[in-house]
Amino acid sequence: VTLARGSAPRVAMMTSEKAGLSPLACECSAPMYARAARPCPIAQEVVFRKDRRRLEVLTFRNHYVASISVCQRQDAPDGHRWVVVLEDHELMAHPHFEDDAQAWHELKTSTFSSKFDPGLCASKAAPGEPPLGTLRIKLRQPSPMWESIRLTNLRCFTSEGPTDEVTPADDSGAPRKTSSSSERL
Repeated sequence: VTLARGSAPRVAMMTSEKAGLSPLACECSAPMYARAARPCPIAQEVVFRKDRRRLEVLTFRNHYVASISVCQRQDAPDGHRWVVVLEDHELMAHPHFEDDAQAWHELKTSTFSSKFDPGLCASKAAPGEPPLGTLRIKLRQPSPMWESIRLTNLRCFTSEGPTDEVTPADDSGAPRKTSSSSERL
């Protein structure tokens, strides 16, 4: 987008906003680093709050992430586990070039694997554990050129009716370490 001097940037309306979808209340974490030294696995979690509607679309702005994988926390006979529902989804055509490094993206859950359960959003969990249905988005960037990578302005949508409460996702982008007790990224 080329801007005239002194003009404000225009934000293109995402398909999800045009299609009459309702926002889901969710919170997106800052990037979580598996260890202090880089390179290391990096992830962001999306937690749904008090909203039992089905997740259908995620929108976000990329910040130098080359590709992502999405996992969902699900129940299993031996406890809870993270299930991969989208693997190696490309966000940048060329990880070493900045052309599309800050582009907006829209992910429809219809492209997720059959293991995805859209009805799990906002399920309850034990204290200190992520709720069932929480999404963990694993971020990948093979290029050492970019000091900071993350997803920003993340929003979730459904075609089911609106609710009263919508909380914007955290856009701080401040990295935080995962605690030693949390599951491995």
